[in-house]
Amino acid sequence: MSTRTRVTVFSILTGLITGFLVVGYRFILTTIETTRLEVFSSFDFSPSSRAFVWTMLSIGIALFLEFVVRQIPLISGSGIPQVKAYLIDQARQSPVSGIMLKFTGGIMAIFNGLSLGREGPSIQLGSFVGQAFGEGLSLDDEETKVIASAGASAGLAAAFNAPMAGLLFALEELYHGFSSDVMIACAFAGIMADIVSKSFFGFKPLFYIPINQPLPFEHYYVILIIGITASVLGMLFNKSLLLFSDAFKKLKFGKVLIPTLVSLILVLTFPYVLGGGHGIIESLVSGESSLIFLIVLLFLKFAFTCLSYASTAPGGIFLPVLSIGATIGTILYIVITFFIPALAPFSNSFLIFGMLGFFTAVSKAPVTGIILIIEITQTVPIFLSLAFVAILSYLITEVFGSEPIYDVLMKRLIADNK
Repeated sequence: MSTRTRVTVFSILTGLITGFLVVGYRFILTTIETTRLEVFSSFDFSPSSRAFVWTMLSIGIALFLEFVVRQIPLISGSGIPQVKAYLIDQARQSPVSGIMLKFTGGIMAIFNGLSLGREGPSIQLGSFVGQAFGEGLSLDDEETKVIASAGASAGLAAAFNAPMAGLLFALEELYHGFSSDVMIACAFAGIMADIVSKSFFGFKPLFYIPINQPLPFEHYYVILIIGITASVLGMLFNKSLLLFSDAFKKLKFGKVLIPTLVSLILVLTFPYVLGGGHGIIESLVSGESSLIFLIVLLFLKFAFTCLSYASTAPGGIFLPVLSIGATIGTILYIVITFFIPALAPFSNSFLIFGMLGFFTAVSKAPVTGIILIIEITQTVPIFLSLAFVAILSYLITEVFGSEPIYDVLMKRLIADNK
C-alpha cells in the first residue's frame, strides 16, 4: 500500500470516529444548555432544589477543572493553538488521555455556563484521534501529522456541519499553505465526519437565515461600515482576550472559579450570554430586540467570553465570536435603517456580514470564514458581498498589524512550555 493510500484510508477512518465523537459532544452540550435554563427558571435555591445542586456542582467542577488544567495544560483553552504547535513539533500531545480529558473538560466548562464554544475542542479531539491512529500503527511523523490534521478538519466539519470549512481551515490556519496530500486527507475525513453528523442532526443548516435578495451594489457602502466596525472591535477583542489571559496568569487560585461565579450571577440576571452563543444568533434572526438590549448583550458577551477563555478551561471561541459578530451586525442594522429605511429588507444580511467581518478580524482566516458562513447559513446568493466583507476586514487588520489570535496563542503556549 502506497503512503498516500495508507494516509487516505486512515484519514477516512479518523473522520468517521471523529464524527461520532463530536456528535456525542454536541448532543451533550446542547442538552446541558437547555437543562440549565429550565433548572434556574424557578429561582428556587433551597438545599433540595435542582438549582442549588447545580450551583454546588458548578463550584466543585470549577475547582476540579483548575486542578486538571494545571497538571495537563495542553488540554486547556480551545485546543487549536495546541494542534498548531504539535504540527510544528513544539508541543507533545498524549492522544488517548487527551481525548478523555478534553471531552469531559469541555462538557464541564459548558455545564458551568462559561462563554466557550464546541469547535475548538472538536478540532483537538479530531487531531487526537488522528494522532492515535498514526502512533498506534507506528506510522512516521509526517504521515501521523497529516492524519491528525485530517482529524482536526473532521472535528470542525462535525461541529458545524461544514466539511469545506474544515478543509480550508486545515490549509489556511493549520498549514498556512497548500499540499495535495493534506487536501485529500482533510477533504475525505471532513466528508465522512459530515455524513455522520448529518445522519444524527439532519441536513438543515446550523442556522436558518433566509436571504430574500442580495444587497444591491448601490448600497455596498454598508459593507464598508460593517467591515470597519467589525474589524476595529475584532482587534479590540484580540487585545482584550490577551489582557484577560495575562491578568489570570498571575492568579494562584480561582482561574475557573471566578468566571463560574460570574456565570451563576448571569444565569439569574442575563442568561443570554452563557454558553457558546447559538441561541443568540437564532434569537437575532427570529426576533426583534431593542438597541439598548443589544448593546448590553454585546458588551457582556464580549467581556464574558474574554473572562471565560482566560480561565484556561477547555473550550473554543469560534461560536462566541460568531455570536458577537451577529450582534454587531444587528446593532448596525438598527442604527443605519433609522436613517436609511430603504435598507429594512436586509436585516439578515447585516447579521451575516457582522459574523464574517468579526470572525475574519479575530482569526485572519478570510477564506475559511467565507466558506464557513455559507455552509452554516446556506446563503450562497450573497457570496460576492461576503467576499467583500472578508477582504475588507482582512486588509484593515493587516494595515494595523493585528496578528491572528490563534498564532499569538500558539506562541504563548510554546513560550510557557519551555
